[in-house]
Amino acid sequence: MLAESQSSMMSEEQITIKANHVTNESLESTRRIAQMTEKCLNIGAETITMLDEQGEKLHNVKMELGHINQDIKEAQANLNKLSSWTWKSFCSRLKPTKRESRSKQASKPKESRQNVASRHPAAVQKGQAVSAESTAPSGPYIRITNDQRENEMEDNLTKLGRNIEIIKGQTLEINKMLDEQNETIQDIQNDVDKANDDVATANKQAKKC
Repeated sequence: MLAESQSSMMSEEQITIKANHVTNESLESTRRIAQMTEKCLNIGAETITMLDEQGEKLHNVKMELGHINQDIKEAQANLNKLSSWTWKSFCSRLKPTKRESRSKQASKPKESRQNVASRHPAAVQKGQAVSAESTAPSGPYIRITNDQRENEMEDNLTKLGRNIEIIKGQTLEINKMLDEQNETIQDIQNDVDKANDDVATANKQAKKC
């Protein structure tokens, strides 16, 4: 009986030792997980801040490209006016004055007006100019030692659930910001392509002038 009692007592002691070991390991696990979620929260906050700054820079780039495209449009308009003025000036030089016409008619009285007009370009005859954007884990769980360690584990699990909810919100915000910035980048690419095309067109117009 004594041996059985000692064996039973040893078993209970072993169980207690095992329970304490498991409790300590569980406590350390909840601490590590809580620390990891805190790091994730910090990384998420830093990422949102960086994306916000990046979004501001992209917005400024888009605004600057808008100004550039507007300047190119004004340059094209000025080139059109210059091209039109140059052609009109050229035509006006080709057109004879009244005194020259009278002089030619006096020197050649037999020549008809039709013959005189046929010597000038068709454009001069017509007088026209060519213009070129989980809830926290909850529920009953078994308390073994029912001491301060398990209280801390419970607090850590509560904090874990709360942090997971915050991380989820951060993830959604980051995805939203990335989608908006991808749209902005696409708009910038379109503006750059348009600016390149407009510059090429302006260069052609400038060579004609």
